[in-house]
Amino acid sequence: GRVSRMVEVYDPVQNKWSFVHHLRTRRQGHIATILNDRICVLGGSEDTWYDYVKDIEWYDNQRDEWEEVEAEMPQGRAAPFFTVLGNSLYIFGGYFIQPVGDGIRARVDSNWGFVWDSLATMPTPRAYGGTATIGSKIFLIGGVASSGLATNIVEVFDTTTSNFSTFSPLNVARSGMATVVLDSVIYVFGGYNEDNSQILASVEAFDYRFTGITSLPNNKSIPEKIAVLQGYPNPFNGRIILHIQSKHLLNGDLTIYDLHGRVVKNIFHGRIREGTTDFSWDATDNQNRPVASGVYLAVFRSGRVEQTIRLVYLR
Repeated sequence: GRVSRMVEVYDPVQNKWSFVHHLRTRRQGHIATILNDRICVLGGSEDTWYDYVKDIEWYDNQRDEWEEVEAEMPQGRAAPFFTVLGNSLYIFGGYFIQPVGDGIRARVDSNWGFVWDSLATMPTPRAYGGTATIGSKIFLIGGVASSGLATNIVEVFDTTTSNFSTFSPLNVARSGMATVVLDSVIYVFGGYNEDNSQILASVEAFDYRFTGITSLPNNKSIPEKIAVLQGYPNPFNGRIILHIQSKHLLNGDLTIYDLHGRVVKNIFHGRIREGTTDFSWDATDNQNRPVASGVYLAVFRSGRVEQTIRLVYLR
């Protein structure tokens, strides 16, 4: 069938959908976002994945018409990763015959002028994944790789440094999923499995704040937390301060592990005084070699009590 130009709007008062108008160009796999406080649509493809659209249009709600922007995209693409920060539109990857990895940014003025800049290329070209934005970080989640299979890769583009880093991967490879951020927690819903043979119902969540979690061996409890482990800033780049707040004088050790449970760095072993004690980790291992970007675990143990927090290192 042919790709439609129709636009539907949901009226929550009447609890129904209605057709209201038509796009100027038929599209699928396109971007729909808010720019200049207006709905803006760009990219995608027409009747097949190979008929790529470079046109940009926006909806004039006063005239109830779609207006075409004079500028075009540098290259048409479908199903890319995208987000808007301020008046800048960031686009990464997408389909152009096959998954691509180049990144572009459009700076948009109030007269719908588009100035396009090239950005860093994604380490892993992908399309049809999910995008999440927290602060200045853009998370490019999963999607279809050049192999044609879905992946669990998560990469982060830092808009302040214009660099990519790797992030904690999804538990399940998926594409075509929905993503949303709520209170710094990234949620990933459904999508297709790795070989596109199954539609998923599972939901994954990643808490970007990484609050501390208390783990007690043998499922035994204690009447109170005798120590609290915290880290700041988290995520970090360069060095993180680890605070241990204790109500008592006690013996313990503080160790950094990777996600496979391997020791990365022995930070401290000895007596912790009452009150707050600060340590630091400079993102090196026990041989003082820099570690890779990623997620690590800081674990404080004292007797049967264990405190664990997740640390995110972004180079």
